[in-house]
Amino acid sequence: MANATERELQKQIGIIKRYAEIGKAATFDTDYEFLEPMTRTLDDVQVATGKIEQGDKKRHYALFWMVKNTQFDEIAFNNLNENNTDKAIDIWEKTLKSVVTKKNYSSYLNLSTLYAALSVTNTMIDLPMLQKSFKIKSQVLNSESLKFLSELISTNPNSVDATEISKRFVDETYEWLKPYIDKPLIIQRDNEQISVFEEEWEGKGITVQDLINLFRSYPENIRTYFSDKFTEIPISNIETTINKTEILRKKDPHNAEEFGHELYEKTIDDLKQVEKILGTANIQYQMLASKLAGEILQCAIEFFNVFIKDDELDPGEEAIGLCDLAKTIGATGQIDERIEDTTETIQKWVDGKSEREAYKKVANECEYINNELLLCNDSRPSIQNARLLIKKCEPKLLQLKTKDDGKPYIDTSDLVVNVAMGMIVAELNSAQENFTPSQIDSLSAKLSQARNLIATIRRMDMSSATKNRLLTNITSIVSSDVQIKAAIEKRSSSCYIATMAYGSYEHPQVLILREYRDHKLSRSTLGRAFIKSYYAASPYFVVALKNHHRINKLIRSALNIFIGSLKNE
Repeated sequence: MANATERELQKQIGIIKRYAEIGKAATFDTDYEFLEPMTRTLDDVQVATGKIEQGDKKRHYALFWMVKNTQFDEIAFNNLNENNTDKAIDIWEKTLKSVVTKKNYSSYLNLSTLYAALSVTNTMIDLPMLQKSFKIKSQVLNSESLKFLSELISTNPNSVDATEISKRFVDETYEWLKPYIDKPLIIQRDNEQISVFEEEWEGKGITVQDLINLFRSYPENIRTYFSDKFTEIPISNIETTINKTEILRKKDPHNAEEFGHELYEKTIDDLKQVEKILGTANIQYQMLASKLAGEILQCAIEFFNVFIKDDELDPGEEAIGLCDLAKTIGATGQIDERIEDTTETIQKWVDGKSEREAYKKVANECEYINNELLLCNDSRPSIQNARLLIKKCEPKLLQLKTKDDGKPYIDTSDLVVNVAMGMIVAELNSAQENFTPSQIDSLSAKLSQARNLIATIRRMDMSSATKNRLLTNITSIVSSDVQIKAAIEKRSSSCYIATMAYGSYEHPQVLILREYRDHKLSRSTLGRAFIKSYYAASPYFVVALKNHHRINKLIRSALNIFIGSLKNE
């Protein structure tokens, strides 16, 4: 047993040595039938003894064997000696509780070890039983439970480091089960034997994902430590190839399209392996996929930008092809949005090939405006950037109109109007989605800026479809502006306590209190709670006290004292 005394251990070693000296092998009660046959040479014994001389090593190897500590253990081992394995399992299972205790710890350890021994042979793996073993072992390895193991095998309980012990257990498990990965075996899954030699079974044995799933009940850091053993090399290969491609792309953007395709071909198999192990929902996988897709996309962008002015080479189709490859990677978040936006932009350029001939006589103006629009794709959507776009493009549009006021002019004007309007709406939507009552003045200012800029945009020439969209947005913005201004007016006229006391929302003393609210009170949890309670209750106080001049005078006096203390801070 793993908790045998030193005297018992030396006695067993002596027996093995005496048998070995006469060329025979000693046998013991613990040579159970479900274990693989073993040999015990003198060298084997010496090596094994050396491995358990130190306390931490003894504790490590005890995790893979059994201990005898209770009467239940005694009965279970008697059944194992008689080859009544099911009876032994039943005895230990009945002692398992919702919590591991000092009394039942040996049952958890013994049962998890027995399940592991029974689940793997040279010809078959019983996956459900193996999973059961690891689930129970996770409770054995709990930091609170490991002290019981140290007590059982007489090692120092103060030296217990659950994380390091679990990692060593993972390392040992990996070396034990690694030879069985994809090995032609019979796999027991959900109580149904499936031979790998049957045509309907496509697998070759226990899979990497099967092994990773064994650790589902373990802490996240241990699960990650184990999965890293299978993902470290492919992830390193992918990241190294991405970095090399980035260097090549920056050095020679004219060949960026070729670099992008090579990057995809060299990394896609490794990425699929990582995906199979970690799953698409895994954060590490998502970051890796986004990084790979982002570099392929950047190759498309730089290739397109380099040749967009080239009269002999049309880069559109090749760039779209790279964008499509980047899309297949399955990136998420901003990278996925960039792929969509870039693809849409380039696709419009590809679709407009026949029309570009008509633009040649106004090429300078159109080129300038198109470049500004491309820059907008990489800039933050804002009213300020929309204003800058209009300011830069409007003079060029007027020049374009003098040369050709037909389709090239209207189409280009439509593009500018739509992009500018999109940036305005994006900033307003963002401001409204994240709106809090304390930001009402800021939102009102944004709406006013938007209305002023829209007045300029509305005077520009555009198609009827674009004008209809613009009018729809104008209606929405004006409606929001009216509502916000009404709310400000209502806030100003609602005569909350300070406003009631001083008679004006813009009174200097009220301004000081507002500044204190916005810049100090609102920055603490308690302060925000007070603000919320104040705005909920103060309208009722105002209704009750607004005509009581003496009380208002007392409130002013109290507020003046408070404001004076603020000024002295």
